[in-house]
Amino acid sequence: MLKPGSPWRIHWRPLIGALLLLTVVAAVGDWYDFVVRFGGPHGRIKFPLAYISPGEFRLWLAFVFLLVPAGVLLGVALRVPLETLLGKIGRTDHESAPRSTRGWMIGLMIVAALGYRVGRYVLLRDQMVTDDETIIRFGGQIFAQGQLMAERIWPEGSVTEYFTYSRGNLVNSADWPGGLAVAALAELSGLGGWLYAALAAVSMWAVIEAARVAAGSRGAWIAGALWLVSPMVWSLSLTRHTHLVSRMWVALAFLAVAKLVVPSLNSELRVSRRARGSWALALGAFAGASFLCRPYETTAMLAPTAIWLLHAGLVRGGDRRQQLLMAVTGFLPFVGLYCAYNYAQTGDPLLTPRGANWLHDKRMMRHSVWGRAGQNLGFNVLMLAIWFQGVLGWPLAWLGFARASERRRIFPTLLLLGVGCQLLIALGHSDVGIHIVGPIHYSETAPALTLLAMLGLIAVADWCSQRGLRLPWLRSVFVGYLTAVAAFGGIFGGSLYNLGQIMDIPYRAIRQAGLKDAIVVSARPSRLERRVKDSSGTWQLAHPPPDPLVRDDVFFVRPDVDLSALRKAFPKREIYELHFDARRKRARVEVLPQGVQPAPEVLPRRPKTKSSERAKGKSKASEGNASQSKAAQRTAKKREPKSRTGKLRTAPKKDR
Repeated sequence: MLKPGSPWRIHWRPLIGALLLLTVVAAVGDWYDFVVRFGGPHGRIKFPLAYISPGEFRLWLAFVFLLVPAGVLLGVALRVPLETLLGKIGRTDHESAPRSTRGWMIGLMIVAALGYRVGRYVLLRDQMVTDDETIIRFGGQIFAQGQLMAERIWPEGSVTEYFTYSRGNLVNSADWPGGLAVAALAELSGLGGWLYAALAAVSMWAVIEAARVAAGSRGAWIAGALWLVSPMVWSLSLTRHTHLVSRMWVALAFLAVAKLVVPSLNSELRVSRRARGSWALALGAFAGASFLCRPYETTAMLAPTAIWLLHAGLVRGGDRRQQLLMAVTGFLPFVGLYCAYNYAQTGDPLLTPRGANWLHDKRMMRHSVWGRAGQNLGFNVLMLAIWFQGVLGWPLAWLGFARASERRRIFPTLLLLGVGCQLLIALGHSDVGIHIVGPIHYSETAPALTLLAMLGLIAVADWCSQRGLRLPWLRSVFVGYLTAVAAFGGIFGGSLYNLGQIMDIPYRAIRQAGLKDAIVVSARPSRLERRVKDSSGTWQLAHPPPDPLVRDDVFFVRPDVDLSALRKAFPKREIYELHFDARRKRARVEVLPQGVQPAPEVLPRRPKTKSSERAKGKSKASEGNASQSKAAQRTAKKREPKSRTGKLRTAPKKDR
């Protein structure tokens, strides 16, 4: 037994309660499932794309009513050890020199980058999660060759051309130029996924540094903890999506804003007049780079900052006017690049390739503005409330804004207004987007929400200390809550692992066959993988397109392809057909002989999931009665007289 004053004393009753709740969560997850699935009921794609599966809804309920209480009880049970550990961290951070602080920040960035890269390999098998990722890489390969568009070598319509832009026989990705430039850098440097993991780590550093400027070292620790455990933050960090890049630029932009507007009492963090001009120039450059990646989202996110800087520069003058000019100087070159790229692609400096595709999108017109406010805006606010930080994320963010606005601090106001402006973009979206990495259209809100939640938690701590309440309880409860959020993310990671394993089935068959210089005829992944038992489906609707110069050992074509044209275009490549066994979760490839077309796509019915099989619970007697009744119906149907036309006579509706 530990003595009452021991720094490792544990309160056993809360610990037993936490373990009991976790046991219930494990039992529910084993009996049913917590799998986040894609598509509508029974795996059919249904508008909107972000259908909430029953397993996902069960996960939300388990998180709110079981994991959060378990985490709080765990924090209370470990209050004394946590108080000792956090006290040591606080003393060490207070006594550490700026050089050592920068050292542990660099170390944390390296660890985060390694974690993101390893997580991508373990959970996703290094696969592209969405079609956007595959097309971004396709456009990056074109950029890496020093071209803006590539000539279509393959027969038109034979390979995936989702989210591409074509002009005659030329083709390129329809994504934004900033994301394509990063993809090209990943190709030219050979870093691939490592580059995106590093950019995700830079985002984390920018958020922690902005928190340190705004609230000191304790703000940095809180923001770092919130950032690392947020499911929508770490899941996006595993991908190679343009939203990851634009999120980094937005985080850096808010760091520059913090340097400009937050008054610091710490001499080490105080920004000189000359440095403020440099940070204003950096703010413009970061905003411009984010504009090249996701112009609508980042413009909305940084619009309140731009309006405030414009007002301060024109009204107050002096240093603010100089900062305005520096910010505009940093931003304008990126606008010039944006217009030049659009003109080279579409012939119109204001019309992007993606926008040219949207001109034909009629889905948005199916819903009124009020309908989109409920379906798009309301849905994504709900997604943010769950995937950012769970039940405490939004309340802490609102509290951080409210407490700061009482003191007329502009920084939290700009953060919250940016989040609000970006949410309003939902009124113009044609669909709600996906949420396999949280609400993907609103990934850029993560830096602002993290900083606001950090300020909200500090406001709670200050309120408690002013009234003489014991802070160790608050710190313990907060650590316990973060543990619950991490557990929620860990369970969600199981869905990502399931997704990666299912997506890898066709590629595993190709690796095992050792194909070289081959073409594989295959149905779309979305048609194959959602037929697998207990599958989470896939957000990748089609196989990735080939390298623009078709240098890949293997590339996929559609089942309805004209094989004669394909053999003529690639006479040296052998053509194979992929056969998918959904029940055994495996695939095989077979040579497709000359003159033979692919077999029609026949897919098995979706196997029953573990939860549906257990939920039935029918007895053998009832099954026997059902089979007897079916046999009687078949016998009666055979004896039924036929009409003169030879067709079976149908019974009246009232007799059916």
